[in-house]
Amino acid sequence: MIETFTIPGSLQDRECEIQVWLPSGYHEGDELYPVMYLLDGASAFTCQDEAGGVASSMATFMDSWDKEMIVVSIGGPQDAGEASQDYCPFSHLQQDGAEFSGKGDEVIQWILYKLKPVIDERYRTNPFRLCTAIGGCGMGGTLALYALAKYNRWFSKAACLSCDFSVGYDELSCMIANSYVDSNTRLFLSWGSDEGETRANLSKQVGCSLQLNRLFVMQECSTYPYQQRGGTYSSESWTKQIPLFMHYLWKE
Repeated sequence: MIETFTIPGSLQDRECEIQVWLPSGYHEGDELYPVMYLLDGASAFTCQDEAGGVASSMATFMDSWDKEMIVVSIGGPQDAGEASQDYCPFSHLQQDGAEFSGKGDEVIQWILYKLKPVIDERYRTNPFRLCTAIGGCGMGGTLALYALAKYNRWFSKAACLSCDFSVGYDELSCMIANSYVDSNTRLFLSWGSDEGETRANLSKQVGCSLQLNRLFVMQECSTYPYQQRGGTYSSESWTKQIPLFMHYLWKE
């Protein structure tokens, strides 16, 4: 069952659609459920398509999965530039000298202090850290990685697919290295073997991913670095990873 609503006050001065997937037996008992928040990456993690009513890959997977939980999909902006700004956790100067103001930290704070209280009030959630996860792909994956480290007090798990390290990598690395991350944290960090246009680009992606993964391992966290064979920077590749990261984060 999928419920859709918007929150008054919006996110980054725009209306944000929230899709909530609920287990089939949700209204038949009083069980409390863990929650996974998904930053919508190119519609890879929506619960239904834009036409409405048609289940997405995420919802189809949840319908057949034997672990009951709540999935919250947070709609992103349609414009790629706005999405990059919303999900980038750091600001930087662009080549033309203009300042790019990353609003990723504001988005995470909005999730924690605006959205999460609404979800916890409207639904029977288990609101505690060990039952709360975040995920995303592209720059959304980068933001999920950032949130797992900086806001580890709230998030114990993250699925970070095809992270964008084109900007802010040094700041992200430094922040993770200097954050306290609980050892019961779980990280799924993936990239596709066919993402980079050149071997050099792929090598950089792999190197950055493994270095950041190492920073979590150094704090005795459980991690799953994964290269998707033939994987590309696309919704098609990301949705194929749903069973893999959901099983790792919630069942192993």
